[in-house]
Amino acid sequence: MFKQTKQTKIISVSLSPKVEDRLEKFAEKKGKSRSSVVGDALQYYFLRQEFNLLQRELSIRGSMLGVFKEQDVDRLIHSVRE
Repeated sequence: MFKQTKQTKIISVSLSPKVEDRLEKFAEKKGKSRSSVVGDALQYYFLRQEFNLLQRELSIRGSMLGVFKEQDVDRLIHSVRE
């Protein structure tokens, strides 16, 4: 899913036995290392957090422009084009 660089750092992470077991089974099922699965999960988490932040910011800006529904977007586009 995400490309890994050749430069890596070793870190220590504490996991509950239940999460560690799920990680082990998932990695085995996907044919990946646990490190690779954790790295992919963290990359996804960071991207998702950035997306959520942008979505909130754009929602606030849209509200300021009176954009609440898809029809409002159409209305705004047509008003700019005229």
